[in-house]
Amino acid sequence: MTTMSELSPSLPQTAFGVIPDFCKDLRAVILALIGRSGVLLDANRGFIELLPPETPATRLLDIRDLFVLPRFDQLAGKRAGRQGTVLYQGMINLGDPAGDVVSLRAQVTELDDDLLLVAEHDIARLRQLNDRLQQLNHELLEQKRELSRLARQLEDHRSRGEAALRDRDALLDLLSSDRHQPH
Repeated sequence: MTTMSELSPSLPQTAFGVIPDFCKDLRAVILALIGRSGVLLDANRGFIELLPPETPATRLLDIRDLFVLPRFDQLAGKRAGRQGTVLYQGMINLGDPAGDVVSLRAQVTELDDDLLLVAEHDIARLRQLNDRLQQLNHELLEQKRELSRLARQLEDHRSRGEAALRDRDALLDLLSSDRHQPH
């Protein structure tokens, strides 16, 4: 069975064509047209890459379980009075609650009887996480240096200890041999 990760170079083609071609390859912006039943109707690369790699590539891909917070039924249950009304705006978490979850700044709009998800990665948060990662890498490097210094120091102390034991043994041998020799 073909999976979505195998299809990611060739994005899903649908008759709806809601997502413009120039947005199909975007990764930082997530676009998806979703039926109220939870079926993915159209999506760009940014959305497709959020799907678990083992997701089967079918025309009727049910993605309701991908919505962690808010849940898909909370979004699909909202109704607007007119076309293009924003049903939800804010942070949205997509992924596997037991695994990886991605937080996005999102807006869900009613489009005909479907939902149009427009989202972006939280760049400020990504930068914050990147800064923290760099800080942790720097701390790790410092700890490795300190560990190497302590290992060298330990080896030096061990060598000195072995030398002191050899000197002690030699001195004891010398004293022992002096005792047994007549004066």
